[in-house]
Amino acid sequence: MVFSYQSTQVEFLKRLRAWLNDRGIETVDGTQVPGGMDWRVFYFVALKRAHILLPVLSKSFMFSRACESELTYGVDKGKKIIPILCDPTYMDVLSYPENYADEPNGEDIELRAPKMEVFLNSRNRFPANGKFEDAFEENAQNLLEAIQNELPEDGSAAVEIGEGHGGRPPWQHLEGGEMEKLVKFLQANYDKPSSEQAVAACLKAMSSLLKEHDDQPDEKNIADVIKANPAPVLGNLITNPAHAVDAVDILASLCLFGSHFGEGLSGIRQALTDEGVVPRLLSLMGADSSKELQHKAMLALSSVSRVKDAKLQIAESGGIPVLIECVRDPKATTKTKKTALVILWNEVYELEHKKQMVQNGIIEAIMAYVTAKKNDKGSEDGIKSCFFITSHLSYAFPHEVSKSGIVEVAVETIQSFEVVPVASLQTIEGACRLLDTIAANQETRTSMPGKGAIEALLYSLAVKGIEDGNIQTTLTNDAEGPPRDAFKMRAASALNHLAGTIPQAEKAVATYLSELESSTGKVESQLVWLSVHPVLRRMILERPALMRRLEADLQTSPSYDLCILILATRSSLSTLQEYVYQKLPSGTRFMDFLLDGLWSGRGHAMCARWVTLADSLRGAAEQLAAGELRLEDDAFFPTLLGYLVSWIQTGHPYKAASTKLLLSLCTDERLGRLAVEKVLVKPNLLKPETKLMLQQERSFSVLSEALKAAFKELETQ
Repeated sequence: MVFSYQSTQVEFLKRLRAWLNDRGIETVDGTQVPGGMDWRVFYFVALKRAHILLPVLSKSFMFSRACESELTYGVDKGKKIIPILCDPTYMDVLSYPENYADEPNGEDIELRAPKMEVFLNSRNRFPANGKFEDAFEENAQNLLEAIQNELPEDGSAAVEIGEGHGGRPPWQHLEGGEMEKLVKFLQANYDKPSSEQAVAACLKAMSSLLKEHDDQPDEKNIADVIKANPAPVLGNLITNPAHAVDAVDILASLCLFGSHFGEGLSGIRQALTDEGVVPRLLSLMGADSSKELQHKAMLALSSVSRVKDAKLQIAESGGIPVLIECVRDPKATTKTKKTALVILWNEVYELEHKKQMVQNGIIEAIMAYVTAKKNDKGSEDGIKSCFFITSHLSYAFPHEVSKSGIVEVAVETIQSFEVVPVASLQTIEGACRLLDTIAANQETRTSMPGKGAIEALLYSLAVKGIEDGNIQTTLTNDAEGPPRDAFKMRAASALNHLAGTIPQAEKAVATYLSELESSTGKVESQLVWLSVHPVLRRMILERPALMRRLEADLQTSPSYDLCILILATRSSLSTLQEYVYQKLPSGTRFMDFLLDGLWSGRGHAMCARWVTLADSLRGAAEQLAAGELRLEDDAFFPTLLGYLVSWIQTGHPYKAASTKLLLSLCTDERLGRLAVEKVLVKPNLLKPETKLMLQQERSFSVLSEALKAAFKELETQ
């Protein structure tokens, strides 16, 4: 027999296991995995050979994807399921899954709970009511009798068809690593009717091996699968009803986490798109599929659709109206609506897609959604997507978006935060981005003062994250997650548009700056975002006392934000160089402190600051491009260039500002040839023809064109 349990029940498991073992019942569970062996290989081989599966039911069991996989595998393989009632609160999750969407791993519990309910409620559990431990001896004795009644008379467990030599899985005799063997087996057997059962077992094993026991991605195994070129066989398997659920689940895991890898592995989304999976996933979202398959197909599509070709195929296959209808559908689950909005967010970048969306009522669907869900924390991800979608729509349909009521929702959302948890950073960023795009339009910006937008934007500059403290330390130690403070970057851009043309906005910003000037605390974390915009920079520079205070702070308590602010307020390269080479109190040069520090904190947390740094140097770079500067003895810009190239070679967002700065810097031949060397450090990130052009000895004018192509390719990865 094999136990399935969530780790919070391990002490109960050990007690029951010991009781059964003392009475001659052999059991297997996750605590017995040999050292150095992958738990999933150990567990699923044991479960395959077992006769009985004992799920230890608890609330935490319901949210464990590992437990769900174990139970599903046991049911699929015809194992006898005898549930053990450890914690009766699991029944609340089955009965009211919509109340648990905010729990860890609860985002799709509304879809998973009905399947678990079918699996569990059709079996007699022990005990029928109450906790097992309330009458442990009595319940254990009853369980033992049930087990003995189910075991074969000779005590042997069933052996399934499809095992390889010596009872091993049939892929184990193949050459290669564990994941490579699985892919090779699928490639050789996916279309053979005689191998149907073995293919199903192979898919189950692969799906499990792509996730850790706590449902986190196993990055090594994901990378190993991607290296084995699984796209063609997965593209075929998702069309097979017997294997579609597991194949789509694997596809989703590869696309979601495969983008984290460099050296060509991030191409998995493009490879799957080239195999034609997009229209197939759309068809699996139809009414003929099970709810589970519909959900998994939509989840996979949300990751695949990050590449441009996939976006085009969604639109060409009629996917946009289907997705909008999902948002409208009152019967759709919270998770289905959120995932549909994510895909629409991916789709909104093309003008033709914007037109399709508006023609199919996207704005009305979004307003109905946010009106119904704005006070529902479980729907925050969906509302975040709504802000980003409408901000992009406003480029082509500014009046329709401005009049819809979404601006007022954004204002209310911004002002609802006193501090911003990490999970809400993109929500407030989306709201500020929407206000920025509306402010960028000369006609729609005039409506913003009456909607409270100016006050909301200024308010956002002072909002802190829950983990804010020493911003320098916090950022350096946070290399993952959503961009930190990107909402302030968006808010500052909006304020620049407004203050340049609307007196009411200019007056409000002036008052805000006066308050900062008279305050005794650190102010660079608010000013840095304003300083890179011309209207707001002029207003800052009109306060010489404030500037002297900032320059004095640089000598006593330097920070990344203060360094960027100083650079942004220098009017020429000569004045800029006064600072970048000077030594700070620690003995470190300004430029080393800033660039090394930003790079050591690389990751999504630093994205907005790289944008702001690039914007702060735009003026000097333009002077360089115009031939007004000479860099023979300069060390700052070559050092900066190296970091900028490394930055755009990552998979992080907001690389456009860095690319623009690089293009300006590389008008200088010395910097341009240095950039070629830096770009070719990771040649596999480039298209073959671009790599070839850079590798050949050519005139600088030809290399410049190749560099432009390389930067564009890296920017969009």
